Amino acid sequence: MRPKTRMVRRTRHVPVALGGRTRMGTQTYEEAVPVAPRDWDYVILTGSTVAAAALLAVCVVWTTASVGGLLAHAVPAWVAYLVSGGFDLVWIICLSLEWVARYDDDRSASVKKAGRMFLAIAMAAVGAHGWMAGNPAVGIVGALVALLAKGAWTQVMNYHRVPLSEPVRDVLAQERAELGLELVLAAHQRQVLRTRGQLASYRAALAAQEEPAVKVSQMPRTVPGERAESTVRAAVRAAQAALPDADAAAIVAQLDHAGISVDEDTVRALIGEPRTSGAEDAHRPAAPAHQQVSALNVVTVEAAVVEAASILGPDASAREIAEYVARHRRLAVTEPYVRTALSRAAKKTEMDGGYA
Repeated sequence: MRPKTRMVRRTRHVPVALGGRTRMGTQTYEEAVPVAPRDWDYVILTGSTVAAAALLAVCVVWTTASVGGLLAHAVPAWVAYLVSGGFDLVWIICLSLEWVARYDDDRSASVKKAGRMFLAIAMAAVGAHGWMAGNPAVGIVGALVALLAKGAWTQVMNYHRVPLSEPVRDVLAQERAELGLELVLAAHQRQVLRTRGQLASYRAALAAQEEPAVKVSQMPRTVPGERAESTVRAAVRAAQAALPDADAAAIVAQLDHAGISVDEDTVRALIGEPRTSGAEDAHRPAAPAHQQVSALNVVTVEAAVVEAASILGPDASAREIAEYVARHRRLAVTEPYVRTALSRAAKKTEMDGGYA
């Protein structure tokens, strides 16, 4: 048997001599090439798939008409026919998921059970319509249309699905488990980052709240050093737990690296470390008289703010107080914190009934 051929247009370069010179020119020609025999297996498989899709469409139309006619006795017709389309839609969805999970036996098994249950419900609804219409035979035959459509699609999917051995399925299951774990960890990390971002926003909003300014004349002159700021106290305790052998200077450096400003005297008071000797203080430059007296009592950030406000006078602004604390106490404070500290001192004065 002579094989079939088809003509294909091709081009080639041929030498052309003109005026004593030879050049290469392009020539078009046709060549007969063999044609591959028709793949009847593929044609039949494609035709079967198309036929199964057509049968599925007929099934949806039939079920929608039958169940819609049944429900139209109780609800408006447009609502009845709209709802009736869901009877076939649910088991078609299960059929699609069964194809997606064709290499995962655990998932496909549960989807198969659900699809069969939904198919039985749809068939029962179609049969009930025939019984209500006084013709049970029509209801039974109509219900079988859905069963035929699902059976046809099941066979088509089984033919398309490539059978795998048990070791191969086990390896695929392990790989799916590893990828699923990565997705879970990524989702968890995303949730953690989102929660941390919300917490940072809350803290920034609380720090930005400005309390009403108070008059400096209403503030006490001194604040006991034992009443340390709760945030500073918690930070010092956490640093001491992380660095049990560190002294006050090391803890101050660690907190400064974390963005928390605190002096060594406050750290020593909180961790129970004795203050530095007089020989070490002898090398420090002498401070003004009023600062030397205040330094004996003021050891916290809040007390430093109150001290600066008392020295600068009632007309000092929060910015001037913050600059004074940074210059004389080497503590970084913000203007909102200055207002908050002054407000707390004023409230304490009111509760105590006046200055100490």
